[in-house]
Amino acid sequence: MKKFDAIIGRKFLRAAHINDSKVELGSRKDRHDSIGRGKLGMEAFRLLMNDPRFDELPLILETIDDTLWPAEIKLLYSLIA
Repeated sequence: MKKFDAIIGRKFLRAAHINDSKVELGSRKDRHDSIGRGKLGMEAFRLLMNDPRFDELPLILETIDDTLWPAEIKLLYSLIA
């Protein structure tokens, strides 16, 4: 977030698409996976869900299986401390 804020500016961030990743960071590929089933892991989503900078920001679930969306949304809310 510090790098994003320095380069672009957080004031321009209006929403965020969230998904886990099938590939490693730096692979230069955008391959979505279900929350908690990819390379990011649950800690990344716990941090996201507890970061006050995202409190008023719409989070758009962008995972691969729409039948899992209700469970993934419930999972994300369960990470809030």
